Amino acid sequence: MLNNVRRKLAKAIDPDKGNEYKFVELKWTTVQNENKRMLEEAHKRFYEAHEVKGTNDEVWKWDRERINSELRKAGIEPSNTNTDFIPEHFFIGEELERYYKEKSRL
Repeated sequence: MLNNVRRKLAKAIDPDKGNEYKFVELKWTTVQNENKRMLEEAHKRFYEAHEVKGTNDEVWKWDRERINSELRKAGIEPSNTNTDFIPEHFFIGEELERYYKEKSRL
């Protein structure tokens, strides 16, 4: 289906060269995927700074506080100063259920 849309769009742009345009695959993402990516990076920074692995809660809080502090130093007031780790912002469906089951065991 996407190939047909791409072909029709390319021909609309230039009927003579419509088949010469390259097909670019789009990488779809969700808010949860982006937040998980940021959490993974926060875990790496936390480990580099403290040489210990941390829980999602403490890593997220530490990283958000660090970022908020850097923004304030640059003269920018952060739009969201909340540093709480909210699992629903990172996981959905079965992944969220697994997170809560694992959390309840601890």
